[in-house]
Amino acid sequence: MNIRQRALAWRRKKGRAVGEDVATSKWYSESESWSGRPVWFFTYAVAAAERDRAGFLNLLGEVPGELDFHHFRVPKAFLLSHAPHFDLMANDSRFALYLSADAPDLFRETRGDGLVDFSPFKVD
Repeated sequence: MNIRQRALAWRRKKGRAVGEDVATSKWYSESESWSGRPVWFFTYAVAAAERDRAGFLNLLGEVPGELDFHHFRVPKAFLLSHAPHFDLMANDSRFALYLSADAPDLFRETRGDGLVDFSPFKVD
């Protein structure tokens, strides 16, 4: 079972955000990450956010060594309003979000220029 399948099964089991968009990420260790720091890496289409500005994107990031996930329910309007601070890929058509899995920047986007904090959107 790949990480997306595991994350979606976890979400169904928890009864969370069914029917809303989801992006998933495995936990990348220091040796796997381009930055040399542990991260979660999510991509999401800019056009999908623009089509449903009032909706939410659910980010599910693997908890290392566990069968659990960190869940962030992020307003798409937040993504769009902070787009200048994020790295974009594929001719600016996809958000490329690198959330730090390491203190002191835990849950902050680290690839763009703004260190945008995603912790307010964490679902416990």
